[in-house]
Amino acid sequence: MKRNTMGWWGVLIVLCMLGVLLFAIVPVASAQETTGGIKAYVRDKTGAVVPKATVELSGTGLITPRSVVADDAGYVYFTQIPPGEYTLSASAPNFRAFKVTGIKLDVGKLPTFDLALELGEISQTIEVTSTAVQVDVTSTNVSVAIPHDVIENIPKGRSFQSLIPFAPGARHMPEQMRRELRELGLL
Repeated sequence: MKRNTMGWWGVLIVLCMLGVLLFAIVPVASAQETTGGIKAYVRDKTGAVVPKATVELSGTGLITPRSVVADDAGYVYFTQIPPGEYTLSASAPNFRAFKVTGIKLDVGKLPTFDLALELGEISQTIEVTSTAVQVDVTSTNVSVAIPHDVIENIPKGRSFQSLIPFAPGARHMPEQMRRELRELGLL
């Protein structure tokens, strides 16, 4: 009686091919982020919600302005926004228009804005220029965007590690020290 050894070899070959395919797909599944988002709450000066207000986002990264109507909680959310500088405008019947300019959006960021509308004529607009640094309280990511001109003008080696000192609070840790800290359970 002859054993069928090709059956086991066939199963082994199929499993190896599936493993190679899995390793080929994994890098595609963990692609980089290329956009950000903006959240806003539309309220009046007393803090009461202004439902159904129209909020418009315009800026250099958009071909045409995006417009969204706030829900019953006064909440709006703009997704898939390319990095750039934007203007956020809000309007509602019997309220003055409200505008925030100079919003700088970076990749992976999701700043939140409170748009405080005031009662008044529709022809009046309140304009706020955004100069304060936006803190994203919805994310635990820590990242730094180093401008291209800084990267081009600093002396650097052949490694990205020469840029580490430009990130606030970051420090370069040699691999040997990292291994020792892992062994001690400190890292």
